[in-house]
Amino acid sequence: MKKYILRTFLLLFVLGAFFGPFAAIMAIENTKREAEKLATSREASGTAEARYQYYQEINQNKSDLKKAMEDAKTEYEQLLKNQPALIDQKKTTTTQTTVKPVTTQKVVQQKVTTAKPKASTKTKSS
Repeated sequence: MKKYILRTFLLLFVLGAFFGPFAAIMAIENTKREAEKLATSREASGTAEARYQYYQEINQNKSDLKKAMEDAKTEYEQLLKNQPALIDQKKTTTTQTTVKPVTTQKVVQQKVTTAKPKASTKTKSS
């Protein structure tokens, strides 16, 4: 019976010697894989957060620009309403006298006679 116990312990030892490192390596690889998955998920969540912040900044910028455009439009419309009054305030009237020399022109009348055209006669030459 001692032989069977010894052989059983030897078999268990050999199996443990072969499968023990295999199990340890698999456990180490699984922990590395889990750590890699965790790092990837953290990176993805960081990327998603950065994308969200980027879109928030774009939306804020759009709303600021729309508000600025509306303010500029109201200011423009107000200036258009006040334009005649502002123009009247800036108008100045000046009187300027200019001296133009008097020039005389001589009118020449000439009688033109036209000569009557001569009647042309054509003869047939035979």
